[in-house]
Amino acid sequence: MSRLIAAALLGLCLGAANSLSNSLGSPYSPVSLSSEGVLPLQIFAAVLGTTWAWSITAFLAGWLARRVWAGPVAGMICLLIADLTYYCADRTSGYTGGLDRGGLLYWGLLAIPCGLGMGLLGALAAQRRWWSLAPGLAAPVIILLLATPTGTPDIQHWSTIVTNTTALVLAVAMAATWTHRVLLTLNHSPHAGPERQVVP
Repeated sequence: MSRLIAAALLGLCLGAANSLSNSLGSPYSPVSLSSEGVLPLQIFAAVLGTTWAWSITAFLAGWLARRVWAGPVAGMICLLIADLTYYCADRTSGYTGGLDRGGLLYWGLLAIPCGLGMGLLGALAAQRRWWSLAPGLAAPVIILLLATPTGTPDIQHWSTIVTNTTALVLAVAMAATWTHRVLLTLNHSPHAGPERQVVP
C-alpha cells in the first residue's frame, strides 16, 4: 500500500510541476514571473510536457512498486493522479479559463494503458533476475523513440539536450544496477567456492 501511495505522490509532483512550470514560466500566462518568460521554467515545462517524461514517470512508479502485480497498478495510479493534478493546477493558477474536461478525459483514458504498460516494465526491471536488464534498457530506448522537438524554436535545442542526457543517465543507471545485483548474487551464491568469488 505504501508503494502505491508513493506512486500517487509521484504523479502529484509530476502534474503540479508540469502545470506550474507552464504558468510561471510562459510569457503568455497571466501569472508568469516575467512578461518575457522565464527560460529555465520554459525548458522544464517543455521537457515535462512530453509523452516520454510521463511514460518514464510511470516506469519509475512501477520500479518503486517492485512487485510485478503492483507495478502496473502503480503506473496507472501515477499517471491518473498526474493528469488530474495538471488540469486542476492549470485552473487554480488561472493559466486556463476553467477546467479543461475534454483534455482531462482524453489524457486520462490514455493514462490507463500507458500507465499499466510502463508500470509493468518498471516492475520487471526491478526484479533480481538475469533478464531484468532488458526491460531496464527498454526505458531509455522509449525516451529516444518518443522524443520530439518541444517548446518554442529558441529552446528546442535545450530540451533535446535534456532528453538525450536523461536517456543516457537512465541507461547507465539500469546497467549499473543490474551489474551490482549480478555481483551480489555471485558473492552470496552457496555453490561458489573461494576461486569463484567476485571481489567488489
